[in-house]
Amino acid sequence: MKPRGWLILLTISIVVIVLFQFIGEPMPPSMERPDQNAPEAGSTPGNAGAKTAIAQAKARIVRSNRPGTPSSSPQQLDRERFRGYLNGGLEIEKPSPEQLRQHVDANKHSVESLLAAFQSSGDIAWLTNAAALHPDDPRVQFAMVAHGGNEVDKRAWLDRFKETDTENALANYLSAKEHLQAGNIEEGIKDLLAGASKPAFNDFSLHDIQSAEEMYLSAGKSPVEAKIKSNIQEKLPHLKELRDLSREVLKLQEAAAGRDDAQTYNDLAQIGIQLGQQLGHTEGVRYLLNDLVGIAIQKQMLDGLQPDAEYPFLNGTPAEALAALDARRQVIRDASKSVGDIADANPNDILTYFDRTKVHGELNALQWLANKQANNP
Repeated sequence: MKPRGWLILLTISIVVIVLFQFIGEPMPPSMERPDQNAPEAGSTPGNAGAKTAIAQAKARIVRSNRPGTPSSSPQQLDRERFRGYLNGGLEIEKPSPEQLRQHVDANKHSVESLLAAFQSSGDIAWLTNAAALHPDDPRVQFAMVAHGGNEVDKRAWLDRFKETDTENALANYLSAKEHLQAGNIEEGIKDLLAGASKPAFNDFSLHDIQSAEEMYLSAGKSPVEAKIKSNIQEKLPHLKELRDLSREVLKLQEAAAGRDDAQTYNDLAQIGIQLGQQLGHTEGVRYLLNDLVGIAIQKQMLDGLQPDAEYPFLNGTPAEALAALDARRQVIRDASKSVGDIADANPNDILTYFDRTKVHGELNALQWLANKQANNP
């Protein structure tokens, strides 16, 4: 995650950098720290790593520009450009306004095309148009909550999101966070309980990436470039919101402890653990960033429990649950370390990597890639 290449700038940045940022462990000496302006968890999986330039990748680019170096092939030039996207040296080339209009018109102003145009351009007008044409679509409702800005009636869109996507716990959790931060404790707890009781948790990442990929293809990009760009630009704003929610739950626990209300304290711990578990099992693309934030939330809740006590909502003791989370983090570390540099990888492997990420999750894709490299050194 031997040769090293552009794809791993994406995967290692998500896996390793966020691992140490979110869980509070020091960065290993071999990794550079992100700059002070690096985005938080709620930004972009690719861009989280885009702010951390890996030294070896930089060195390769420098070497390729030295006098006497043979001219790169067109394919190699593409790869260097992709490296530039991933290490922050280049901004993603956005489709032109005309290409966006053509794509939206060709798809009859569908939800998918309008949201893809918004995601790739950042032009809020596309999102506003989607909200006007498709106000009852949960993908639009979530986008309005996440990206609508200060002028949007966030509470109204949250309530509509809950009413439309009745089985999606994410709607309740986002609503709970807003209620609790506003001091509406009773309504916040109701939403927390509702979210914890729902099996589904969909952040629509899969829909976003697929729609953006189709849009880039319609704009004339190659399949590899379409996959790279659609993954890099995907934003996960709800992760920061859910970290904020977990902090609100901790405040409620502190209040319960001050009242010697052990039952409420434990009930809140159970809800927080459930929230963390759901983050690692989304119906959208399971980036490891989701998993790592979920692990961090669970550890927060488990740290407040008696390590060797028995709790009805745990399979074992808190100490055993913490050990299992540490083992999960080690699996992630091992997967990130086992993947090498694939600057010269077959494009089909690149395509397969991103497809496996969408279907099976990023960890599975990393493990597949490591096995591929081990069998074909």
